[in-house]
Amino acid sequence: MKKLGMILAAMILVAGLAYAGTTNFDTVQCTTLEVRDISPITAGAGTGSKVMLPFVLTNGVTSAATSVLYVAGENATATWEAAFPGSIVGIAVRANAVQTIGAKTFYVYLNGTQKLGTTMATGEVIAYNYAAPGLYPFNAGATIEARYSTTGDLQPTTVDNSIAVYVTQ
Repeated sequence: MKKLGMILAAMILVAGLAYAGTTNFDTVQCTTLEVRDISPITAGAGTGSKVMLPFVLTNGVTSAATSVLYVAGENATATWEAAFPGSIVGIAVRANAVQTIGAKTFYVYLNGTQKLGTTMATGEVIAYNYAAPGLYPFNAGATIEARYSTTGDLQPTTVDNSIAVYVTQ
């Protein structure tokens, strides 16, 4: 487990990102995400490498106002802090089961302001959205977070979601 933690730490360092909090790599949890072709995001953009920032939602809440999601593997860290300037270019969400009643909307926030979102409707397990590079730019030191909201009843409330926010540098 320590070796995995060292590898994750190296990946975070190479990506130029830092947690805005503490991390115990002995107990880190890995989340499986379905990575889809994101070529529409960068077609002809030439804006640098893409980096994925993982977030998780465990057991959504019925009629939730916009709520902060946690960085994958963390219990209290809700933001990523950018170590380089870049641009938010996408959000992808995957559920571990079908939501039979209700919908969840997921958002990307940059320095506390909503920038990009996608809705996972009843019966769906995948949702995504993307933006042109440069549409949502950020500077080094910017905070990036994911949030969600629900409308009305939510059944079952035990559906978990993995959220990937994509940025370029």
